[in-house]
Amino acid sequence: MHDSEYILGPGDLVLTVNRRLARMIRQQHDREQLGRAALVWPTVAVLPLSVWLEQCWAQLLDGQEGTTADARSRLPVLLSSWQERILWERIIASSEAGSHLLRQDEAAELARQAWQRMQEWQVSLNESDLYDHEDAEAFYAWSKKFASICNKQGWLEQARLPHLLQSRLSQLVLPQRIFLAGFSEYGQPLPPLLQQFFLALQQEGVTIRHWPPLQRAGQVRRLCTNTIQEELLAVACWAREKMSEQADHRIGVVVPALHSQLPLVVDSFMRIFYPGLNPAQLDPRSKLFNLSLGAPLSSTPLIRAALLLLALGGETLALPQVTALLHTPFWRGGQSEWAERSLLDERLRQRGFLQLRPSRLRREAQRAEPGSPACPQLAATLNDFMRHLQEERAGGAGRAEKRKPSQWMERFGRWLQQLGWPGERPLSSGEYQNRMAWQEVLALLATLDRTAGAMTQSEALQRLQQMAAATPFQPESEEAPVQIMGMLEAVGADFTHLWITGLTAEGWPPPLQANPLLPIGWQRRHGLPFCDAKREWEAARQRLQALLQAADQVVCSYARQEEEQRMTPSPFWQQAAEGDPAWLAAALAESVELDVDRRMHLAARWQWQEEEAPLSYGDGGGMVASGALKAQSLCPFQAYARYRLGARGRSEPGMGLDAAQRGQVVHAALRQLWVAEAEQAAGGEVGQQAPAAARIASAVDVALQQAAELWPEPMHPFFQRLEAARLSRLLAAFVALEQERPLPFAVLGQEVERTLRLGPLTVRVRLDRVDRLSDGSLVVLDYKTGLCRVESWLGERPLDPQLPLYVLAQMQSDSQPVSAVAFCQVRAGVCQFSGLASAEGLLPNVMHFQKKYGEMDGWMALLEEWRRVLTALAEQFYRGEAAVDPLPVACMQCDLTPLCRRLEQGSPADEALDAGLAEVLL
Repeated sequence: MHDSEYILGPGDLVLTVNRRLARMIRQQHDREQLGRAALVWPTVAVLPLSVWLEQCWAQLLDGQEGTTADARSRLPVLLSSWQERILWERIIASSEAGSHLLRQDEAAELARQAWQRMQEWQVSLNESDLYDHEDAEAFYAWSKKFASICNKQGWLEQARLPHLLQSRLSQLVLPQRIFLAGFSEYGQPLPPLLQQFFLALQQEGVTIRHWPPLQRAGQVRRLCTNTIQEELLAVACWAREKMSEQADHRIGVVVPALHSQLPLVVDSFMRIFYPGLNPAQLDPRSKLFNLSLGAPLSSTPLIRAALLLLALGGETLALPQVTALLHTPFWRGGQSEWAERSLLDERLRQRGFLQLRPSRLRREAQRAEPGSPACPQLAATLNDFMRHLQEERAGGAGRAEKRKPSQWMERFGRWLQQLGWPGERPLSSGEYQNRMAWQEVLALLATLDRTAGAMTQSEALQRLQQMAAATPFQPESEEAPVQIMGMLEAVGADFTHLWITGLTAEGWPPPLQANPLLPIGWQRRHGLPFCDAKREWEAARQRLQALLQAADQVVCSYARQEEEQRMTPSPFWQQAAEGDPAWLAAALAESVELDVDRRMHLAARWQWQEEEAPLSYGDGGGMVASGALKAQSLCPFQAYARYRLGARGRSEPGMGLDAAQRGQVVHAALRQLWVAEAEQAAGGEVGQQAPAAARIASAVDVALQQAAELWPEPMHPFFQRLEAARLSRLLAAFVALEQERPLPFAVLGQEVERTLRLGPLTVRVRLDRVDRLSDGSLVVLDYKTGLCRVESWLGERPLDPQLPLYVLAQMQSDSQPVSAVAFCQVRAGVCQFSGLASAEGLLPNVMHFQKKYGEMDGWMALLEEWRRVLTALAEQFYRGEAAVDPLPVACMQCDLTPLCRRLEQGSPADEALDAGLAEVLL
């Protein structure tokens, strides 16, 4: 507790370096009042310095309203940081030096910071300081123009606000005492501008004192881990343990590189505090830990949806934007029509759209297709919105029309209202705060009229996105017992327990952050911060020393390795910690070696239930596609999910046709080559005559026309020309392969529909092609444009049982024997038959079956073996066996891994993928 002279009264004010410290001091004051058994007490005035300066400015504005003072006493216009930044951007963009910059917005922010630092330290650049420094020369010219514009327009920058307030202190209502909290522990001297301001306050009778931090003589311990992941898990376990030891806990965790390590920090604390949950599932009011680093406002779901909806006023939307819009609930029909919109998204992906105009999206929403119903609410909303846009743009220049930012702010607000944002359901507390923060950003956009001037719709939306991305958002909640913060946010705070991580030589002291637009020697001569290694070393030492005295128990740690780099401890490591106690080493071993899954297993209260029998398929006469048995062989769960639950992965369109679509086009072209013969009398011989080049060209044209109808977006004329050339080469190679066949044949049928009874199932198959040889026997062919191997037909769980199914189905429906079965592989560089035959010489490159099945007594024995294996697979599918038991190659091209979560098991799945890849390569 503080001395009596530091007990705050009605006329006292505490100014802090940041908002977090202000909140902590208010809570500390409340705890002290409770310790004195007080029942009520006045709210103390504790504010960040920047907030109090703005309140003083508001006092001056209020006092000036209604006065008749002359122009010399009138207040200038105070610019916001965004107004300043945009003015810098305009100055840089119009300069010769700025025209060569790739990121003018970043240069503008650096220039604003450099100007602010010059004002705070009361220094200025001269031409003599610019020798051999091109960046400083450019900034010197920009700053002269900036100062000239501000003086001419009567504008005041944020950096010079204390100077103006100093000249008008007599017009302000000042506190009796001001306490400065966190400034001495920060390790940097107050800027001369603030020193002069506080001196002027003292001359006005205000007492200025430094708020004393609670100096605790706590025990300081140190710990070293192997990796950052181990370090953060140990911190999370330690914090969870300290929470359970006592009720009045104020636990602090300092992560110097919090911004770059934020995902890892969140993951580690979620695993320990909320195992199995996603951060989005947590109510901010009930969280046990709180991070000082808020997420960008633009990344929150509600505001991300608002920005996407505003993009509907543009020319086109990229497919990821369309997907996000169709899945967000934050607009009209987003929740009540979510299923239809999800199916619409899949339909757009299957058709190969990479971008859509809003008008095209409206038309697609109006259409209904099998498996994808229409979205009437979406179509009506888009129709009303587009009509509203046309009315707004009537008589204007359309999207190129330039308007003031305030006018765009009004339009954007109307657009969101027209589209039904923020949705149909009531907002949660966090979402409501999210919406309020968005309204503040929109209001801030309107203030840019002064410095930005008129801008187009796309420029205004881009600026709004930029402002939302630069605005941190963190919903207000009850004070969490565990506070996770950066080094600077923790300075001046008070904890019962504190853990300081990341004390490596690279992390602490932090690297210098001198402004690159100011000469480094000039900065050091004038004592500017963050540019002198000796001063920063001392500042880092003071900050660390203040933290070591901020809690009863302090732990310091660092990780020996970060990614591939070997780390060394901070130079302050030895003086900052004492030894490595056994209890802490044991806690680390438990937190690292006992993984989270095992921890959940031990803590669970188990309830044993008997496993229910799997549901059978159909009533004994169920019909399935042939792919179901292939999936059952590859992975029983894949078969159950895909063919019984109807699950499928999301399509991912790309430029042109994908591999599966190109394969379908090849199949269609090959089929067209034999259409004429198929229309002739059954069994008409083709002989050894190869189709003419004209027939190849005709087949290619028909196949591409069909593809253009199925996938209009990818089949751009440019891609059609490329695809036509590819198909012509493949078909020419295929015709040459057919000419090598030793026996005359006739094409008996193409795309032949057959059914096959296997145990309790009826399997539906479609044969690519069936040929009849001169002896009357049949050859079953299957076109393949990818890799294929005869070995995939073998074993109890064949990788590809499709062709054995075809053979059995053909024999069941036709009395003619099948003497050969083969893949007809048609791909660039490889055009060949690959299969098995009952005799030699039936097809080129097709081996006798006993070279693969030497133990088989005959061809019919092989077919019976196939029937036995396929019947077993059919019975397993019928019984509903759905174990996640993939063959090594099954996961490589499966789009259902998010459903089975096989890949989350780590190394076994990785080994399976590696084995599958090796098998394919071999």
